[in-house]
Amino acid sequence: MARRIYLDHNARAPLHPAARDAMACAMGSLDGNPSSQHAEGQRARASVEHARESVGRLLGARAKDVAFTSGATESIHLALHGALRATSRKRVLTFGTEHHAVLDEVKSLGSSGTLVGVHPDGTPDVEALDRALSDDVAVLLMMAANNETGVLTDTAPLVALARARGVFTVVDAAQVAGRMPISVDTCGADAVAISACKFGGPPGVGALWLHPSVTPGR
Repeated sequence: MARRIYLDHNARAPLHPAARDAMACAMGSLDGNPSSQHAEGQRARASVEHARESVGRLLGARAKDVAFTSGATESIHLALHGALRATSRKRVLTFGTEHHAVLDEVKSLGSSGTLVGVHPDGTPDVEALDRALSDDVAVLLMMAANNETGVLTDTAPLVALARARGVFTVVDAAQVAGRMPISVDTCGADAVAISACKFGGPPGVGALWLHPSVTPGR
């Protein structure tokens, strides 16, 4: 009988033994609520903050700028709708090859959502983006690596173009984190979303990094 080989890591990578062991240890020894002041709660709190610091190191960011979510989809939606609530601008831009977590949400916005074209090789059409960046655009969403084609995007120039127009930028880094070097500085965005299950972590766990300017005082 032929041995079956699982290759669909872009959808979900197998749980890494180190992640499984860490989960088992936490479930077996951490009984307290992280918000509680007693010893059990503070041990749980320390574990959460240790995890936050690990994500911060992964992204080259400060731990206190990292928020935990249920995955990249929630992270993207949280950043998108938070940005929309903070401005009178209403239009959202993204590229036609984005993940359905982005495409479905942008399409749900109706006339407020605009899909920007890409080149035949799947890379973003920068000139088309430049034309689309009008004064009513609030958010630009883009992925660092495509989950179906593998196309890598240098997000920094796109972010710079958008920021010059006062547009909030969100990078979907779900297919990059844990696989390639990544830094919030090189991404250049206002928000970066990742999912643990893409690189050996459990499903239902993700993180959103927000630029310190987005959360003043933190």
